Amino acid sequence: MTRTLLLFVPSTLAVAGLVWHAWRCRGRRVALTFFPAAFLFGAIRGNVIHWIAVDAQKGVMPYLVANPVAQVFSGSLQVVVGWMFALYVSWWLAERAMERIPALRGDLTATVGLACVGMAALAYATEAGAYAAGWWLWSIPTRNRFFAGVPAVGIAEWFAVGFEFLIPYLLTVCSPYRGRAWPHALWGLYLLHLFLHLFGDPISEALPTQPFVVWHWVSLLTMGGLALTGAGTARVQTEEGRRFDWVMWGTVGLFGAVMAAAQVGIGGRPDLLVSLAPLGLLALLAASRLPLRWALLAGAGAWAWEGFGLTFLPGPVVAFLLLEGRVRWGGMKAVRAGVCAALVGVAAMGYVYGRAWGERCGDYVRRLEQADAYARQGRGDLAAQEQAAADTLDPADVESYLQAGYALERRGGGRLAMAQYRKAIALEPNFFLGYYDLGIALEAQNDREGAEVAFRRAVEIAPRFYQGHVRLGTLYLGKGPVEQAIGHFQRATEVEPGRPEAYNNLGVAYQRRGQGDLAMAAWQRAIELDPDFADAHANIGDAHLLQGRTDEAVRAYQAALRAEPGHARARQGMTLARLRQRMEGGRR
Repeated sequence: MTRTLLLFVPSTLAVAGLVWHAWRCRGRRVALTFFPAAFLFGAIRGNVIHWIAVDAQKGVMPYLVANPVAQVFSGSLQVVVGWMFALYVSWWLAERAMERIPALRGDLTATVGLACVGMAALAYATEAGAYAAGWWLWSIPTRNRFFAGVPAVGIAEWFAVGFEFLIPYLLTVCSPYRGRAWPHALWGLYLLHLFLHLFGDPISEALPTQPFVVWHWVSLLTMGGLALTGAGTARVQTEEGRRFDWVMWGTVGLFGAVMAAAQVGIGGRPDLLVSLAPLGLLALLAASRLPLRWALLAGAGAWAWEGFGLTFLPGPVVAFLLLEGRVRWGGMKAVRAGVCAALVGVAAMGYVYGRAWGERCGDYVRRLEQADAYARQGRGDLAAQEQAAADTLDPADVESYLQAGYALERRGGGRLAMAQYRKAIALEPNFFLGYYDLGIALEAQNDREGAEVAFRRAVEIAPRFYQGHVRLGTLYLGKGPVEQAIGHFQRATEVEPGRPEAYNNLGVAYQRRGQGDLAMAAWQRAIELDPDFADAHANIGDAHLLQGRTDEAVRAYQAALRAEPGHARARQGMTLARLRQRMEGGRR
């Protein structure tokens, strides 16, 4: 909890300072609308994604907050406060940097474009701090060559949030169009993003092809096109005066100090301090009284640090120079057409690369299956040949290993799937979902001891991992140590009190321990959460039947069969209950 408060308390104090700054420098209208709007934006977003990913898809949230200080329904208050902080700070930094380009001062698309880069810079530092301090854990792979401790899709998510919030907000509150209806319609982009989550699979199953992931990259390219061409731009109100800049610089400094403390003081990871470089570069650009050459030299140094490769470190400086280029050459139709063509080319290259990578992974899976088939036939030479071909296609990528494992499991190759999950874990040892997938595969192969080890490791890494606790409790329920099963089911109900499965299993465990009243209460709670939960109704029917309450058992079985007509245990119990009713009627 102390680690969590290190993030929550400073960020809450910082937001209070930001509200005061907005009141004094932007006026009451902005102060009274920006922060409530950002709060609602974050709260709705967190709760809708939780409902879709957890309740509707029965999957896992993209990230698990380790110790939520407080909840906003199913969302985390820490995350909501974080959105408020990041949106306002990135807006202010972008405005200040635009003072270096007078022609773009107050320009909507240029300001929001650079603010979105600022959101990505804040994201990189925040996620690296969270990774080191254990504030939250991603349920998707984080290993990549661009960012430490955060998946690239996570950075794209922050960028998209800036795009979806700042454009409609600035048009509806800070532009000459604020009295019109059409700017409000742009909030539909945000609703579209949430809506796209409905059309995906559980996040652990098919991340690269999720519609909302595609939307992240569409948002990035669209915002880039608008910012670099000026298409559809407008003039927006800018901050007046510099008297209270010290509040903002103090806030940025406090943020950097907290992230450095998390990365070095808590996590012992000084190598992650590089994540603060993009924010530092944006701050140099925003300090418009400093010569521009200092920011340019620092950006070149960051690029050199990364070996002059494709990296995000000099991103703010690159974005600034591109906006400078818009002023110099953006009026030329050929330049605008070239920018649009380049962005379309980037999208096309991404699509082609994705297709080629998918085909390569498909070939990799097929070679593995063929090698295994030859080995089972005793044809060792051909097996070795196919295995060598598979090794040349080895993706050496966590996400690809997971997708290969899922594909092999669906096709009955459980043993081969386990090897892929182990490769994923070897690349990313703290990836709790990899251990969970490995445990499921081991359990399917009747290796209960191995499954127990894998599930235990998953919940050790992610103590708030609901599915891990349910699986481990169910495993213990089958092996015999009922007390351990009860402990994990209780922990699952604490983590996700709105999901019925853990309550149902907890009732079974209580029943085995001879605590019938507690079992009945747990099953009733499961039914309150999901009235059509057939297993809970059937369990209540079994309990009533064992205690000789035949009529109550019949009603429970009827409820189970209404919810699931083919429920085998309910049908069998109903047959026994009806037979007992006839026998009791015959005696009378």
